[in-house]
Amino acid sequence: MAEESGKTRGIDLSEVTSHIRKVRKAHFLGIGIDAYQHFPKLSNAVKDVKDIAGILQEQYQFDPDNMVLLLDEQASREGIINALENMANTLTGENDLVIYYSGHGHLNEKTGKGFWIPVGAGPGSPADYIPNTVVKGYIEDIPAFHTFLISDSCFSGSLFVEGKMRSTNEAIADLDSRSSRWALCSGRHDEEVYDGKPGENSPFAQSILRELKQSNTSELNVGRLINEV
Repeated sequence: MAEESGKTRGIDLSEVTSHIRKVRKAHFLGIGIDAYQHFPKLSNAVKDVKDIAGILQEQYQFDPDNMVLLLDEQASREGIINALENMANTLTGENDLVIYYSGHGHLNEKTGKGFWIPVGAGPGSPADYIPNTVVKGYIEDIPAFHTFLISDSCFSGSLFVEGKMRSTNEAIADLDSRSSRWALCSGRHDEEVYDGKPGENSPFAQSILRELKQSNTSELNVGRLINEV
């Protein structure tokens, strides 16, 4: 990955046919944290989530009533877990789900375990973090037809290292005929990523937004997005 100035924060796939389809109700959970209480503040995480939510609503016809945004102080450990738990309890196979996380990540170098960092977590309080294993557990358990996790944080690639979530090089033909779980991460498991210049989007979010805007359909083709980003 090329270096970018500023703060820090796969895979060939061109013909996967997994779509977030209009025939199912699409839901969105966006988590964006700039105003960290005990970690360095970020500049663009909240903007990234708002911009992604905006284009999903405007171009891909996501219903605002089915979009949950947890921004800054709302993105506590409790708030994030409650949102995931609510989706596990309420969504069905008649729904699709996109989750977008933009914020700090942490990697325990001894264990190789990765974490999301909620807004109020402290550097010396790993119990306040959200392990990738917990995130993946919810992704697997939420009964939506398609679930697509996008994680823009340092060490986000550890989502793949720690278990069986399908990465993009494991694509199969005609995926839309059955339920699926996908993840797109901004960096490798041991890689820091960049927040971008203040007031702009992160480089990762810029790529996603560019591809979403260039699409000529209102169906979100997960495989094509992953391949192009």
